[in-house]
Amino acid sequence: MKRWRPVARVLRHPDLLPTFRGMLLGLAALILVSELALGEGLTVRCLAPVLFVFSTLLPVHSSWWWGGGTVGVLLLPVLVGPQGEGSLVLLVLGFALLGGVGTRRVLLSAEWSLASREVLGTLLSSDRHARPEQVLRETLDLIREVTGARSIAALRQLDEVSAETLVALPEPVLSHALNSPRLFADALSGDRCLYHHDYARVSGASRFLLAEGVRSLVVLPLRWSLQGGAESSQGAILLTWHRRAHLHAHLRRFVEVLGDGLRTLLRFTEDRLRYERLQARYGAILETVPQGVVFVEASGEQGWVNQVAGELLGLAPGPVEPVRLAQAMAELRARTSNPEEIAAKGARLFTQPQADIRDWIWTFQEPRELVLRVSSTPTHVRDVPGRLWLLDDITIAWRARQARREAEAALLEEKEKADQLLLNILPQAVARKLKQETRTIADGFADASILFADLVGFTHLAERVSPKGLVYLLNELFSAFDQLTEKHGLEKIKTIGDAYMVAGGLPLPRADHVGSIAEMALDMMAFLEDFNARREEPLRLRIGIDTGPVVAGVIGTKKFSYDLWGDTVNTASRMESHGLPGRIHVTHATYERLCDKYLFTERGRIPIKGKGEMTTYLLEGRKN
Repeated sequence: MKRWRPVARVLRHPDLLPTFRGMLLGLAALILVSELALGEGLTVRCLAPVLFVFSTLLPVHSSWWWGGGTVGVLLLPVLVGPQGEGSLVLLVLGFALLGGVGTRRVLLSAEWSLASREVLGTLLSSDRHARPEQVLRETLDLIREVTGARSIAALRQLDEVSAETLVALPEPVLSHALNSPRLFADALSGDRCLYHHDYARVSGASRFLLAEGVRSLVVLPLRWSLQGGAESSQGAILLTWHRRAHLHAHLRRFVEVLGDGLRTLLRFTEDRLRYERLQARYGAILETVPQGVVFVEASGEQGWVNQVAGELLGLAPGPVEPVRLAQAMAELRARTSNPEEIAAKGARLFTQPQADIRDWIWTFQEPRELVLRVSSTPTHVRDVPGRLWLLDDITIAWRARQARREAEAALLEEKEKADQLLLNILPQAVARKLKQETRTIADGFADASILFADLVGFTHLAERVSPKGLVYLLNELFSAFDQLTEKHGLEKIKTIGDAYMVAGGLPLPRADHVGSIAEMALDMMAFLEDFNARREEPLRLRIGIDTGPVVAGVIGTKKFSYDLWGDTVNTASRMESHGLPGRIHVTHATYERLCDKYLFTERGRIPIKGKGEMTTYLLEGRKN
């Protein structure tokens, strides 16, 4: 943009006809030199052109020239007489003077038009990369030079009582006085320019401006809409003079012609400032967020990374070429420890360009353990399509999650062990109820079968066998009995020394529990027979069975055990203790339930401790 030195400032004013001044002065000089060269002195042929140029260039109010010239022409006959030769000379000079005034008016109009074009050209040809406030400042400075104003300012109304100064030239001038929209309220309400030749006589004139020495004032109202038309702003351009300026028609036309260009410039200025503030705000947000942010335009023309993403990708934050960005992303992906998983999920980006990928985990082991949660989302902001990538470092959270999973797995494993241990101690239904309830568990069963088995001569056997050998013997024997309880769907209750206790029909009632107990007893005897075939000294069992009502439950809070109570339990125990070695001893109640399918031998009435005499039976086997 063209800038003028202070010395040339006044000479550039349109009233001084800067475009035509050189040509006119040259013409006058040529005529003077020619006449003087001919030796004729200052003749009317010499003076008339000089007076014409002088009246054309001199910035004196045209009414003075017209008035003075007209009066001179009218007084010539009076002054020199009707026959005087001087009257013709003065008449020629008068017409030269008036002709210069008329020519000045034509040239002055052309000069102001050229000035308008120059300022508008400045607005149109300004560097698109220049800051808007700089363009506005230089444009207003040019207007100030053209109009000869002492100061110029661009104002924007903030609200009903306040305004802000966008640009004020010179900067220190009027800066404290331009904070009220009252200065341009009348111009805005009437939507017209206001020209105050004598500002002191204006009703409601600003005391601040008068105190600053303002004598003339021009107010150009401006209204402009922001980008998109969603909002609008209004303000004004103020020009001030510290003298009573001649605010002629050319100057007024010049100011009004520039109105549209200034509105465009102010709209652009404010849009740019809003954009820069918004960009700075978003930039600050993006630079402070802990995630890495990557944006790539769909056209492939531009990419952008923030500070965090730049550190991860080895790039400088800010704009980056998409090709270089793609290379950096590929290099980062190549260092992951789960490339197959990443490739499988990333294939969606090639088959579905608008795919939205979330929670894409990239893990790294070198140079340090790192876990990134990557998200890729298509975006479309202000007609700029692209793809937004977020790289979130979740290493700490991932470690915590892994530790929690390991702890939960260990806890689940221990719980399963505890549950299994509880199932080894208690029936499954009872164990489940015990985990759900805190009260004492006790259930009555109207019909159940109880079996007691005891090794005959165990006391003498224990004296002859080592403790380790004895435990090994009992473990092998009772483990086989445990398998038989599972086979027949019975419930092992407990072992007491060399005694083994089994129940049928509980904790879940079943109709065939008596038959299952009988099968259990026969299988126990059969297993013992095979077991004795491998031993030098055979073992023998006494088995007792009774059928009837019992009470079952778990009592206490430590070392849980599922136990049975009732007369049926006591009677079954008596059947075992009063039985015969190698035989299955049952009560009459059990016999009645099994006699159709099994073979029995009546033992007769025998005395039973605590029961008196009872008729009992020996189970021999199954009927064919």
